Amino acid sequence: MKNKRSITSATIAAVILMMASIAWAVPGVIVEYHETDLGGSWQYNYTIYNTSTEGEGLHEVYLYFTHDAALTGISLPAGWDGLPWTGSYTISYLNSYSTDFAYDLLSGEAQGGFSFDVDYRAGDISYVAYFFGDKQISGTTSACTPVSLYRDFDLDGYGNPGAQYQDCIASEGYVTDNTDCDDTDPVINPGTLWHPDSDEDGYGSTAVYLQQCAEPAGYILDNSDCDDTDPAINPDTLWYQDNDGDGYGTYILSLQQCSQPGGPPGYVLNKLDFDDNSSSIGPPTRINGGTPSYYMSLQEAYNLAADGDTIQCVNVTFAENLTINAAKSVTLEGGYNGAYSTITGVTSLQGDINITDGTVNIRYFELLQ
Repeated sequence: MKNKRSITSATIAAVILMMASIAWAVPGVIVEYHETDLGGSWQYNYTIYNTSTEGEGLHEVYLYFTHDAALTGISLPAGWDGLPWTGSYTISYLNSYSTDFAYDLLSGEAQGGFSFDVDYRAGDISYVAYFFGDKQISGTTSACTPVSLYRDFDLDGYGNPGAQYQDCIASEGYVTDNTDCDDTDPVINPGTLWHPDSDEDGYGSTAVYLQQCAEPAGYILDNSDCDDTDPAINPDTLWYQDNDGDGYGTYILSLQQCSQPGGPPGYVLNKLDFDDNSSSIGPPTRINGGTPSYYMSLQEAYNLAADGDTIQCVNVTFAENLTINAAKSVTLEGGYNGAYSTITGVTSLQGDINITDGTVNIRYFELLQ
């Protein structure tokens, strides 16, 4: 007996539109059962899976026995009805249908709880399933062999070993795999490639990797480091144009990339060139020592100088104010050539010198107003 649910005119219009939109959809269903020998009779518990491709609602199923069967203990899930599904009967088929659209089985959904006891071992029997839009499909039921299914919350194809249930067919969001160590992140699973970050700059090697789920010590997900031996070289590196080829770059022109840009002009990692059009002038000042350190401003050199240090300067003009405010004694020595090998003139300061603490000895300098 087909379902006789009441349908309003608005619903009918929606039905017609939906039927047109899914005209080429393919209905599909799997009907599986658990079978239990009760000693003289057999208990069957059916689960119906809607495997349609376009979301058609399944609302009615017929089960056909091979001959008249005496049934008892029959029941249906909530929202489903049928004849005969109460009391005990001798009958050749069972019909069940949802009592409202809300109980239809949509594509990817499953419904269990269709059960009865029968006086013989029915086994695999025929069925006919009806879908929205008068579509139907027939087939044969099959025995269910439950397997362990695991939640795949992040939908990466790998399941959470701590979220398991038993069923014959995986419902949406469950898989048979149970090897995901982080089911909240689709990037993390047994297929994840981890790359060593040997220089600890936050970027991993492009050439080396380990494939595993858990993060190995010293490895990260990134693989964009073109030189994993140098923390200064990575995709965030700024390369500064060295137009005059003296090994010092200008702060005005830079490129951000991992590998050193080709030239000409060349590019370097520093931005210490006071005049990038003259190869004889590079960094304008330095703190002299066993390994000199170079700077672009007098103030920066002074701030980093230690007591007793000499700050050497090229014979160029610094346009800045200089504040002497630390309890230390330093020497400002100007007039050097670009190689800091000899004094060839004087260094100019176009600005003020303000002294509030400490002492400063100044040689080969002139103050410009």
